Amino acid sequence: YTNPRIAIRMNGQDEIAEVRGIDKNQNIEPEMLDIALDKLNRFYNKDSYLKKVHDMQLLTQIELKVKEKRELSKDEIRFLYEFDDEIIGFGFGRDPRIMEIKNQRDIVCDLNTLLKDVDVLEGNLIIDDVPNLEKLKYFPKCIKGNLEISSAKTVPVLENLIEIDGDAIITLNDFSVLKNLKYVTGQLKISCVDDNVIEENIFEQLEDVGFLYVYIPNKVRGFNSLKEVHALFSVPLAKEIDGFNNLTSAMNANFHSAERITGFSKFKNITNNLEIPNLKDAKCFSNLQKLYNGNIYAPMLQDLSDFKSLEDNSRIKK
Repeated sequence: YTNPRIAIRMNGQDEIAEVRGIDKNQNIEPEMLDIALDKLNRFYNKDSYLKKVHDMQLLTQIELKVKEKRELSKDEIRFLYEFDDEIIGFGFGRDPRIMEIKNQRDIVCDLNTLLKDVDVLEGNLIIDDVPNLEKLKYFPKCIKGNLEISSAKTVPVLENLIEIDGDAIITLNDFSVLKNLKYVTGQLKISCVDDNVIEENIFEQLEDVGFLYVYIPNKVRGFNSLKEVHALFSVPLAKEIDGFNNLTSAMNANFHSAERITGFSKFKNITNNLEIPNLKDAKCFSNLQKLYNGNIYAPMLQDLSDFKSLEDNSRIKK
């Protein structure tokens, strides 16, 4: 080679600051990875870069096998779907080969291979824009990582799921399939495909969640087993909210579009702010007692006595 193919920017004499190649998005060409590995092994802060070399070498191996129509091993499928860790390269953004390879696969078949007889998944499960997801046969009871499901109308096998020890970002039309989900350690962010209207009560077994973001338009009903939201609680799109009858506390709560709220019969404490800018009748919050640090923003509120249990009415800002 007569032209430079790998650039290693240094921080001082013995610390790697950045590594780039000349492939798409400044990735390193597959045929140059062994040379990069030899160079990187000379530096003490090499570990994160060695992971990139490993990921790109394995991705190249998978790409070749798919082109040659050879079967992938279970470990290779697990790597491709990033169950254990994100695939990281040297360039800007995600390596486009990941989606190119997935688009040549029967993704539901791959997932059925990986999830069969798995009750506890030690890792992440990312399912983006997968057709025929209703044909998925297997799903774990517990995910020890993050779950992402996008653009699926229904996934019946989700009824197996009980616990997520990470974040969950879920876009569905049929949330009844998550009827047995009880715990989400991190954030639970839910939205509908095509702004579908959800009429039924949802997440009726959910007891505990870190953050809760409900991006469902028009109506939100259910959540009647939920006891605590440990951080932000946001339902910004729904004009009508009904439920949350076991919820006792949240750090922040905002219901920016809500014109009618019922339920919340045990809601007593908010650490910071309650935002209800379009609500005229707030009797649902008659048992709210304490705002530890913040205020209630309720410019449309007609009667301050709706908050009859609140210890300090000066916290209500109209």
